Amino acid sequence: MIGQHLGGPFEQDVKGTLLFDVKDKGYNVTEGARFSGTRTESTFHTDNAFGCQVPDFVGLLCCQRAQQGGHSQLISAVTLHNELLGKHPDILQTLYQAFYFD
Repeated sequence: MIGQHLGGPFEQDVKGTLLFDVKDKGYNVTEGARFSGTRTESTFHTDNAFGCQVPDFVGLLCCQRAQQGGHSQLISAVTLHNELLGKHPDILQTLYQAFYFD
């Protein structure tokens, strides 16, 4: 409910899921599972990579503290953009273009 005061939700996957639990469900990434259902550490990635709109906010809610681990590494795309603009402006032209992946 609080989130809806900030804006509308974005689909989290191609199935249209708006919210989901990130917790160890015993899945295995080597068998095709998403990291969010395992205890495996994830690398940096972009949520909503398939979407056309960019969210203004990202929210994470921790309902129960992990006994160990559970660290998050979040970065700001705006800060990253501005760092590149100041130090490597030539790279930004490539990043402004569409990037197709499968």
